[in-house]
Amino acid sequence: MLSVIVIAYNEERYLPALLESLAKQTWREFELIVVDSHSRDRTREAARARAGCFGDFHLVEMDRPRGPARARNVGAARATRERLLFLDADSVLAPTFLERAMAALAERPADVATCFIRINEGGLVSRAGALLFNAGLWALRPVYPTAFGACLFSTRELHGALGGFDEQLALCEDCEYVKRALRRPGARFRILPLAFGTSDRRSRAEGGARILLKYLGVHAYRLLTRKELAKGRVVYEYGEYDQQPGGQEAGRIWGGSPGAQ
Repeated sequence: MLSVIVIAYNEERYLPALLESLAKQTWREFELIVVDSHSRDRTREAARARAGCFGDFHLVEMDRPRGPARARNVGAARATRERLLFLDADSVLAPTFLERAMAALAERPADVATCFIRINEGGLVSRAGALLFNAGLWALRPVYPTAFGACLFSTRELHGALGGFDEQLALCEDCEYVKRALRRPGARFRILPLAFGTSDRRSRAEGGARILLKYLGVHAYRLLTRKELAKGRVVYEYGEYDQQPGGQEAGRIWGGSPGAQ
């Protein structure tokens, strides 16, 4: 059984495509939790409009934006299934993605897992960059296991033991999550033989070369120093999140059954 946790902030453009791809999954044994980080557009309306496509749907509305790590932690706190899947709102899954992923995890269990990335929109440079990231993800996995937070499998037990994602980090909270997970005795990490679709909007927002150099620099820093970059150490321009951690959530949950509020 699976809890799919989607984080969203001003995602009225991308969220409908992800929800439609989830509604078309051949494997349907999942609950869906959409965490809206106080969007200023029609993200919440887009989520509610598709609630009837799911048997177990929840929309969690935060009282203000606090960043991807906080949103993922809020979603995980609402999850009731043992296996967790974290998705970004601009992800898109093939119809058999969940079926194949759950089968792969049943055949070769893993506490935390990720997949390869595929660019759904964007030019040749963006697609070449995705291939480069995939190659690095695979080649470095024995010495530098890392993951895409836009499509990351975990478990409720592991997530609770880790205390969730580190909300103090500027970038790579997903990679740091994997690093802490693998410090636990017997913890297993896998890269599943699957790809999830996403957009190249980060490249378009900051410039392909600029964001490539930024992430190469961040990963080089992490690899060489064994330290993480806290907030304020690097500019995170994409997403316009208020990066203040902690605080109380609004606690408003919409859903549980389609059409209920």
